[in-house]
Amino acid sequence: MDSGTTHEVAVALTREIPVIPLGRTGGHAGEMYSQLARPKWAAATDWAFLGDANASHLEVVLGVGRLVRAALSIDAEQSDEREPPITLVLKS
Repeated sequence: MDSGTTHEVAVALTREIPVIPLGRTGGHAGEMYSQLARPKWAAATDWAFLGDANASHLEVVLGVGRLVRAALSIDAEQSDEREPPITLVLKS
């Protein structure tokens, strides 16, 4: 893993920011996936999709979505502040 990627992951993990490496793409993400342990909040099946090159794109996308929602729910539980809803503003 290059030093920039290693540094960014280390900073995120030190600050307890979730890291979701899409290891099936190879490269630095592949190395990161093989080195990181599955977080407690991550379902084993969804985490496995991250490193499975044979998983369908749909399985991976749905798994990543569930992982992101799980990470956000853990963050919300640990925070006293209520997160504002995500909104999309379209400009014409």
